[in-house]
Amino acid sequence: MNMTRYFLILILTLIAVSPLLAQDGGVITDPDEIPDDFVWSITRYSGTADDLVDVIGEDLQRGYLPVGFEADPDISLLLIQDDTIPFTRWRIHEFTNPTELEAEMNGFLVEGWLPMDIARTQNGIAALFIETEFAINGWRIVASEATDDALTQTIENLQNDGLTIWGASLDGEGIWLLAVREIGGVPRVTQYANYRDEPEQVRLAVNESLLAGWIPWGLSLAGGRVFVTYLR
Repeated sequence: MNMTRYFLILILTLIAVSPLLAQDGGVITDPDEIPDDFVWSITRYSGTADDLVDVIGEDLQRGYLPVGFEADPDISLLLIQDDTIPFTRWRIHEFTNPTELEAEMNGFLVEGWLPMDIARTQNGIAALFIETEFAINGWRIVASEATDDALTQTIENLQNDGLTIWGASLDGEGIWLLAVREIGGVPRVTQYANYRDEPEQVRLAVNESLLAGWIPWGLSLAGGRVFVTYLR
């Protein structure tokens, strides 16, 4: 898929994401089990996005920011407790026509919707959006081979162009990346990690990354493994 560049010039000020304090966290399957003092969670919801508007909305009202997203086919969200990007609503939209992706995405940006993460679907690409005054100065969705060399080169090319990787999604052919240009700063450093889909291993590994100053910022699930994108 060929994606052309587009830069949406906005005059809103960048709100920097502050480092999180490392507290307890974990992978849970029941949204009702999310304690109020969790810094992060990976929550798996049974149902479609339309079915879960109210359920997920209740979790987000408790101070969680949705930063990672997967649809496999049920909805999974990576949530962090963070108030530096205030938002009013969230939504998931599926893009099924590659030739219209750029225009549709730009339309969401103009209306105040910020893309947080992407997920490959059987019909195309789905994106998680929040409605916010936080602005970006450009975006790109690119595909890369899922090899270390190819992925490293793709990330370097994006960072050299001033973009930060916000999200990723794996499929049988490779990895898709969502990159954005944040206003007023240099690209942040991105790190990827993958873990066996075992709650305790993921909990300990993510907490260790938090202690090292890495913010979990993207989610992908594939092949019995949990892939997390970190920013610093």
